[in-house]
Amino acid sequence: IPMVFLDTGDPANGISNILVDYTAGVDDVVEHIAALGHKRIAFISGPMDLASARTRRQALLASLKRKGLANKASIEVGNHRIDGGRAAMERLLRAEERPTAVIASNDLTAIGAICALHSHNLRVPEDVSVVGFDDIEISAFLHPALTTVRLSRAAIADRAFQALHRSGKRDAGPVQAVEYRIRPEFIVRNSTAAPPKTHG
Repeated sequence: IPMVFLDTGDPANGISNILVDYTAGVDDVVEHIAALGHKRIAFISGPMDLASARTRRQALLASLKRKGLANKASIEVGNHRIDGGRAAMERLLRAEERPTAVIASNDLTAIGAICALHSHNLRVPEDVSVVGFDDIEISAFLHPALTTVRLSRAAIADRAFQALHRSGKRDAGPVQAVEYRIRPEFIVRNSTAAPPKTHG
């Protein structure tokens, strides 16, 4: 049976793997946030039982370390839903020094974080910048529109079809497993700005 892994496992036994280059996407986010002047950066991860959430967390920590920002970073665990993002943001706001920028493991988490900030009369991005991940459709229509990392579902589907098509050609002999890497696209909108001078 022709088979392809989507963002999991290793190429083996003729089974190809479609990998999202989370490191490249996260590097773009950290580069953007650092260039704006943020030094106190928080990350709201997804649940640690998800491989993709662990991968995004590891990629973010590595990127912050390369920029010399890891020692001031705060991390809270969410659940990849709006309520989890809101609860995690509430915990971050109870810290002695609140972050000036929050990176969320997905867009729903970012939306929850924005809800929590608004409930404390904090403005996005004037008081706290927020970045999401995935670029779900609603992200462009939020107020402010969400800066995020776009995962092209069309590109993932295209590579998956190519891999399945190759593996289905039985008359061509054994098919070599291939690792296809998808690079996310960083989308800058209105939810990020330079940190306020009172916190910078």
